[in-house]
Amino acid sequence: MKNHTALKGIALFLSWLTLSPLLLVLDGRWKLLPKWLRIVLFVLSPLMLVVLFVLGIMAYFYYQDYWRKNHFVKPRVIENITEVKMPKYNVIERNLRGGLRDHYDTFILEFKETPDNAFFQTLRNKGFDYYDGCYHFQRNWGSGLVNDEAVPKGEKGNYDYSMTICEGEKTATVRVMEL
Repeated sequence: MKNHTALKGIALFLSWLTLSPLLLVLDGRWKLLPKWLRIVLFVLSPLMLVVLFVLGIMAYFYYQDYWRKNHFVKPRVIENITEVKMPKYNVIERNLRGGLRDHYDTFILEFKETPDNAFFQTLRNKGFDYYDGCYHFQRNWGSGLVNDEAVPKGEKGNYDYSMTICEGEKTATVRVMEL
């Protein structure tokens, strides 16, 4: 058996996935596959490109959905947007409405422990609005209605982001709307 047969086999497989003429050239030199198998693979190669294209599109839409469900409730993202360190929490409810480009999402966060007065004092100091016993935060960016300095670090797109945290409760509500 010739040296590096496994590496040559991997190269043949990758060439089959991408360019079937490359498969014919490489296998013509290495003589690893029977002629009938080379012909079958040559015919199937364009179909494989179509399958890879479809899988790529499916992966793109899956990523968009995954990002939408998880991005705005990550602790680091909330801290970048609100500029407040949040107590530990779990996301207990996700209400996603709309499509990929037009959506209004609501997330309910449940804190591990009821936030203390020092946390609410931090909210007051950071400019959260206070009425009806709850602290409210709202920020929008990317819509052209506000200047570019209002875009939180690491964020992009056009969003209206709001958060409501009530005193004495273990939950917070986050609403995200794409503008």
